[in-house]
Amino acid sequence: MALGFEFETGTDTEVVLNAYLAWGKQAFSRMSGMYALVIFSDADNGFVIARDPIGIKPLYFSETSEAVLIASELKSFGDAEGHRPVEFEPGHWYDGTT
Repeated sequence: MALGFEFETGTDTEVVLNAYLAWGKQAFSRMSGMYALVIFSDADNGFVIARDPIGIKPLYFSETSEAVLIASELKSFGDAEGHRPVEFEPGHWYDGTT
């Protein structure tokens, strides 16, 4: 409430999104606990991926010149042509707009 956000639900998702709105990517260094997330922005068609420092929640990532695939399970990538998923490093974030 100190930042002026009013919450409509009791979920942590709402807290994470508002933290990102308030602090941008610096929000991830302020968070504690386990998380693996993607935030998509309609405004610039971009996205941010982040994973907790310990790496409790799994997160995999693959990028080609044609697509970016992100999933919490390797089997989600199936036989995606040209994609070689790798584990997203714990404690890191990636800005898909740059």
